[in-house]
Amino acid sequence: YGIYASYCTALSDFYPGMTVNNFVTTNGPGTAYALYLNYCNYQYVYHNSVLVNGGSTSGRAAYFNYGANNRSVNNIFVNLGGGYATYVSSTPLIVSNYNCYFTSGSTLGYWGSSVTDLTALQLASGMDLNSVSMNPSFATSTLLYPTNYTLNNLGTPLALVAEDIDGV
Repeated sequence: YGIYASYCTALSDFYPGMTVNNFVTTNGPGTAYALYLNYCNYQYVYHNSVLVNGGSTSGRAAYFNYGANNRSVNNIFVNLGGGYATYVSSTPLIVSNYNCYFTSGSTLGYWGSSVTDLTALQLASGMDLNSVSMNPSFATSTLLYPTNYTLNNLGTPLALVAEDIDGV
């Protein structure tokens, strides 16, 4: 696991838990979960760059397992091990948008069932209308800065997290 939060419950949207401005990389064989929220409520996942660099096709860059009232915005979720860029069990997310998803495999994600591309993810979730699916081409496996400049300015400003990992 890169980041694993289980049964984390914040008070409300007025006092959310936040996972923000992280570079997360998992390496090695087996099933990797880079960012895993398990039965969490009122958690905001903003401005993270997440990479599964190897492992099995069941690995997940982002894994949202049950819970409620969570948000995922302005993140980059990449799985170079051929697994899922995002995996959502049940309905833990109420907002998911302005994210970038990429997998080296044939299945981009899971939202109630496997989805092969961004259009299928959008249809399954009813979300991610401003999200994209492209390889960000990270600078290195630990410096998760995108070198694919097509991603520039595709995010959205967020009042709660006004600056990214570099203070910009």
